[in-house]
Amino acid sequence: MKEAYPVFLTEDTKENGFLVYVPGLEIHTEAADLYDAIQMARDAISLKVADLELDEKGLPTPMTYEEGFAKVSKEYGCLEGIMTYVDINTESYLSRLKNKSVRKNCSIPVWMDDEVKKYGISCSKVLQNALAMKIAEEREKDNIGDIRNENKKR
Repeated sequence: MKEAYPVFLTEDTKENGFLVYVPGLEIHTEAADLYDAIQMARDAISLKVADLELDEKGLPTPMTYEEGFAKVSKEYGCLEGIMTYVDINTESYLSRLKNKSVRKNCSIPVWMDDEVKKYGISCSKVLQNALAMKIAEEREKDNIGDIRNENKKR
């Protein structure tokens, strides 16, 4: 899903950074500078909306600029700052999360470790390739499809 949500950014003079508030989604975050504030807002909104999508809960309609500004004014009495829109793409966001690597511990014999070092072999890459092949075999048994084709689409 692609959408744009209003975001209120204000300088935090005590911490020399920016405070971020997303009215309507009740998200609060902070950042060291304006660029990071916008990135933090995008990440926080994407995470919240993706969670709502995955839980099949209704998604709140993004507020208009005026509604967002009125809510900030009412709740915080703060009018010094920037009200802007931040765009999100939850499909892209979830795709990146799914492709994020996770750490796994794997034990191999000493002689094998010596050979791996000798030839400069990447254990992670070899394990990923072997697991992809094994998963493809299992999926063929279940008639699900080839995981290697899915990776090419990404």
